[in-house]
Amino acid sequence: MHVWFTEQEYSAFIETNAVTPTFGGYYGLVLQREFVMSLLEQTVEVVKQWGPQRDDERKQCLALLQQLTENMGAAIKIWEELQNEAPVSDNKFTVLLSIGAERSKALYRIYQDQRDAGGQLSSLTGTPLRDTLGLSDEIDVVQAYGQLKADETIADKAQAAIATMKERQKHIDAAIARLAG
Repeated sequence: MHVWFTEQEYSAFIETNAVTPTFGGYYGLVLQREFVMSLLEQTVEVVKQWGPQRDDERKQCLALLQQLTENMGAAIKIWEELQNEAPVSDNKFTVLLSIGAERSKALYRIYQDQRDAGGQLSSLTGTPLRDTLGLSDEIDVVQAYGQLKADETIADKAQAAIATMKERQKHIDAAIARLAG
């Protein structure tokens, strides 16, 4: 699904969303610009098109989106706890060992909940928030896998994870507001 903007709408979108613009032109004239909708936006558009006969499914979608944002909040809380704590292990390279097994498992359980909710939303709306390879980045939580960069600390990793997930949570909350409003 694509959304087409006028030049004025596109400029406003770029300014508002801090996106690097890409232009498509024809013989040197920019005639139209394209923005591809996110999967969350596609989900909202699909649900908004449903008639009153699908109110129960609409409510189910809202509940699933609410679950996604609550899960994101729970994952953010785990990473926030890590910002001011000393690493569990002296291993300076592996995040999982540095934050400990319990927190890593908790993040993984949240990921599984996100995956299940994303799968249910995909089934209801037909938007591929979840597939056989995993979740769309839009609803995925930052897990404890991977390695720290050379000069990166757990606090740095936590700060980056929190920023990423707060941005994702903001988009999920916007989807909820659009459906509820």
